Amino acid sequence: MGITFATYNRKNTAKYFFYLYKNGKEIYKKVVDSSKLKDCKTVYFSLDEISIKSNDKYEYKLEPIDSTKGNAITVPYDETNNTYYYEIRGKSEFNTFIVVVFIILLILFFLFNYLINYKIKSYNKIFLLFLIYMLFLLFLYPPLQMPDERYHFSNVYSISQYDFNKSPYENINKKIKVSNNFYCLRYADTNGEFTIENVNNKEKLKNCFNEEKIVSKKNLEKIDYGKLAVYIVPAIGIKIGSIFTSSPMILYYIGRIFNFLLSYLIIFYAFKIIPKYKNLLLAIVMIPTFLQQMVSYSYDSLFNALCILVVCMLVKFKNSDRISIKDLLIYSLSSIFIFYIKAPYILIPLLIVLLDCKKFNGKRNKYLFIVFLILISLFSSKFLNRIPTIGKQAEKGINVIKESNFDYLIKNPLIILSIAKNTIIMRGKWYIITMIGSIGKLSYQLNDFVIISYMCTLILMILTNENNSKKIKRLIGLVVLLILLSGIFLSMYLGWSSYQLSYVEGVQGRYFFPLLFPLGIILMPKKKKIEISDSFIFTFINLISFYYIIYMMICFY
Repeated sequence: MGITFATYNRKNTAKYFFYLYKNGKEIYKKVVDSSKLKDCKTVYFSLDEISIKSNDKYEYKLEPIDSTKGNAITVPYDETNNTYYYEIRGKSEFNTFIVVVFIILLILFFLFNYLINYKIKSYNKIFLLFLIYMLFLLFLYPPLQMPDERYHFSNVYSISQYDFNKSPYENINKKIKVSNNFYCLRYADTNGEFTIENVNNKEKLKNCFNEEKIVSKKNLEKIDYGKLAVYIVPAIGIKIGSIFTSSPMILYYIGRIFNFLLSYLIIFYAFKIIPKYKNLLLAIVMIPTFLQQMVSYSYDSLFNALCILVVCMLVKFKNSDRISIKDLLIYSLSSIFIFYIKAPYILIPLLIVLLDCKKFNGKRNKYLFIVFLILISLFSSKFLNRIPTIGKQAEKGINVIKESNFDYLIKNPLIILSIAKNTIIMRGKWYIITMIGSIGKLSYQLNDFVIISYMCTLILMILTNENNSKKIKRLIGLVVLLILLSGIFLSMYLGWSSYQLSYVEGVQGRYFFPLLFPLGIILMPKKKKIEISDSFIFTFINLISFYYIIYMMICFY
């Protein structure tokens, strides 16, 4: 039986008793030393000596033996079922399934190696080839097992039942129609009570494919119509699927497929138009955590793809004599959605200011376009964000003003340096892990050697390219990215971290994906430092992708 503890990277000293009860009677007891706990890591308790019976009820409890000020650990809590999460591992019912998939993947791995070394040399075709790996991830990742996916799926599912006879605000608070077995999608989550049924995930999975009677229930997740536009594509997928079936599992995967295809096609288009740096681009979009986001319901899937596209278009513009109207329209549309999803990242599209004026047929045209880009992004975002409030009546209330981290920083501006230092020392490794090799809800991570190898490969890809941009332009680009990076940490310190915390809490490595590609280009030397064949990066990605899928199946099946 596994329990995931959150230590918030604090060094704890307290000890706890772990109790297991059978029908109210204690049958197992073990001491948990919190000093040995790692943040977001699962601790497993061996229950081999206990005979589990389906008719019995089991409960567990954690009780502190001693605790002093400064100790802080938490266990994930399921507010819906009013219980704490846990995980049970026994003999998997999916053993045969895992063996079959492993054999198929092994055959594909050697086939890909052959094609990589003897047949395919084009990056576009390689990215198309690796689509097969992505499809494995798309279907093998259990539902709701990626960061914030329950929240995003609830938004998509609710929007798929949008009632055009009601105002947007009325739609936010309406009940949605779901099947009786809708919540079986949580089969991969641990459920409320510790019973033998929790081990039997295979039956729960089968139940998800059933078509049951539609009933009306209120959605339990908070619906955010403020991001309505970014959920439309997967919502259309679910809407189309609901015409033919009410199976929660089928509808879930149809929506996930639509969301994935949108981001994949955008990135594939980016591969086609970028004239160079394709090896670095491939290394970034095939990062395991990046792929996880691509196959999820998160709008980060679309957001990351658009940021990649914008940077690729900037590289194309830089290496072209003129910029076409079509390219400017695509660039503008991408910038609008980037601003709409995460406004500060409009700074990435605004790097277009560094291009030569002659590409716009003069300085006047260049700055007119930049002004247009800012205004259209502001207007579009204002309009899209205004939609959810249509039909909402004015609310009366009193604003409560309380002390916040904003006040704390204003009064102590120099403390920012100390907070930055502590954050880097305490969380630096965590950012690399959650950027390269985090699996699921931060519950699992790839081997440290794999993560370090991937980081080294990214550095190698930077050194195998060259960038002849002027130093002042590189410096401006670097400053823009540092401003964005600082903004990420500042927003999480103000909106997530506890009052006067000595470091920034809540930031994950996946937040840095939009910055990776432009940063890599800025850091490229004026002349190549090393020469590495394309087949090296192809083979490396092939190996990592194979390992990633196998490890993911071990974690979840």
